[in-house]
Order: sequence, then structure tokens, then C-alpha cells
Amino acid sequence: MIGLAGCVNDTTPIPDQKVVWVKQDISNSEIGLMNSANTDDQLVALGPWVYFKNLSMPNEDAETFNYGSYEGAGRLKFPISKNFFVFSNVNQVHVKSALNDDSKSIERVIDLKSLDNEFDNLIDIPYWQGDCMGISDSHYLLVSYSADGVNTPRFLLARLVPPVSNDNQLEIIDIKVLDQELFNGVTNVYKIQTFYDHFYVRMGPTTYQINVDGEMKLLSEKWFNIFRNDSVLNAFASDQNGGTIQYYQSRDHGVNWELLGEFEGPNNSILFGLDYVTIDKRIVGYGKGQIFELTINEKNYSLSELDNEGLGLADITSVSMANDSTVFVTSRCNSFSDDCGGFYKPLNDFFTRRNN
Repeated sequence: MIGLAGCVNDTTPIPDQKVVWVKQDISNSEIGLMNSANTDDQLVALGPWVYFKNLSMPNEDAETFNYGSYEGAGRLKFPISKNFFVFSNVNQVHVKSALNDDSKSIERVIDLKSLDNEFDNLIDIPYWQGDCMGISDSHYLLVSYSADGVNTPRFLLARLVPPVSNDNQLEIIDIKVLDQELFNGVTNVYKIQTFYDHFYVRMGPTTYQINVDGEMKLLSEKWFNIFRNDSVLNAFASDQNGGTIQYYQSRDHGVNWELLGEFEGPNNSILFGLDYVTIDKRIVGYGKGQIFELTINEKNYSLSELDNEGLGLADITSVSMANDSTVFVTSRCNSFSDDCGGFYKPLNDFFTRRNN
């Protein structure tokens, strides 16, 4: 009997290969990247000294514009804008165009000592607390600083005119100082958030709302942590001692706020401490080296940690859409990890839960 040798058909299913975060090392820095955003289908990122424009995945292509040296590099997180960027140094605020080419870039400067003879220091808001200044949808800039012998922080408010077709179109106009005295004791600024044309400022134990006309009003005796989901603003309110968290919404761009519910639970400190963005119409929170999906209604909430293999233990500084099918994360190195910078992952795999 003759035996015929042949191939054996193995019907054992091949397990799916796990998709992890892939590094895109454009930062060329031991510090990492401080922020990113998708503006009009253009991915922009900020390093400690460089503005990166038109980033593409998975290629490491980008147009670069240099800040130069300044105090607070690697500590401060500046907000993202299209075709210009803003940074601060000692007693000055710099606005620099990023339209076409770094060699043609135009810089405008506001000297706060010349503007206010009582100027003392720019208020230090480190990256783990959020943006150190605010830029509104209509390009108003808000910067906080302390003044000699004054309890309440002061604010620089100015309107920026972005360049559209020529770098020389960049201008700073309508400059004013907001010097309303609000507190009896020396008070600090802990966080500035910006949505539509309102700035939300944590000062002392309170949250103030400042509009682009310079009007300041008390929003809450508690701290607000605000995020946007579609056109609706959501906010968690908490005092500095933690405990109960109140859940608010505004459906008119922050003019009016409605209390929807209150939460008690062991994860309240995590809920309030995260920064939130919307990815694919789902709410995503991030903080330190973790990313979560938040589901919430008037009665309860849940936080589901997402798989972050490939990101390491660096501090996540932003989560944004690189394009319609890719998510981009920036991170800053810390004492636990020197693996930081920019990372990307397919949107289809982004919401994979972490297996503990």
C-alpha cells in the first residue's frame, strides 16, 4: 500500500494580533510633546520648543516653527491655534505666525511690565493642571498674572488677528487689563479652560467665568471641570475636599447652567481629576498615564479604562483625532518613564478595554 504525503489543513483559528500604540517620534526632545489638536482637518502639536503643523500618520512629516528658548519649557502647556501660536516668557507674551515657513514667521510681543506697572509674575499653571492660558473661538487671549500688593490675580485680555494669506496680517489689538478685586486674601489661579467665547478660571476655592468683553462673574463657589460633547457643555463641580460631585450642563454655550444630578462614590476623585475630550462622539478622559471612556447620565456614571499598551508610564498631555480613522496621543516624560512624545492608534481599536 502506498501512502500519499500531503499538507494537513489546520483549522485552528489564528488569534487576532493585538493592536498597540505606535510611536511617532517627531518631537526630537527628551521631554516629549505638550499638546495637540485637530483644527479644520489639520493635526497640530506643540513640543517644548516647536510648533508642529500638518502632521501626518504614519509618516513622520510635519512643518515646524520654533519658539526659541523661554522660561517654563517642558512645564507649561500652551493652547493650540491654527496658523499661529502663543507662548510666554518671564514678563512677556509672544504671538508668532505659523502660516507658511518658519523663516518668514512674524512675532508680536506684549510686555506686561510696560502694560501694568504693578506687574509681578506670570502665574505658573503647570501642564498637569491644563492650559496655562486661554484662546477663545474668536481668538481672544486670556493670560493670568500677579500684581504687587494685590490679592486677586489680574488678567491680560487681548484680541488676536490670525494671518490668513500673509504672515504680516498677524496682529494683537484691543489689549486690556482686568484688575477687579475679588478676594480679601492672596489668591492663586489653578486652571483656565476655554469654550466658545468664555474663559473658566479656578481662583481660590471658586470658579469664575470671564467673557471676551472682560466681564467677570462668579460661576460657582466650587471648582468646575468642564468638557464639551458635541455642542453641549458638561461640568463636574467639586470643592477642594472632594466628596459629592455635582453634574451640570449648558446648552447655550455656557450662558446658563442646569444641575442634572449628584454623584457619590469611591471614583469621584478620578472622575473630577481627568481632562476630557470627545472622540468619535464618545467621551474620553485622560490623566497621568491612563485613558478612560466615560458614560454618564443624571443618575450615575462609569469609567472604563482603555488599553494603553505601547504608551508606557509617561504623562498623557492630549488626546485628539489625527484623521477620520486614527487617534493621536501626546505625552510628556516623567520620573517613571523616558518614553514619551507622539503615539497613534487606529480608531477601530482605540476603545478596546484594558485587561487588568
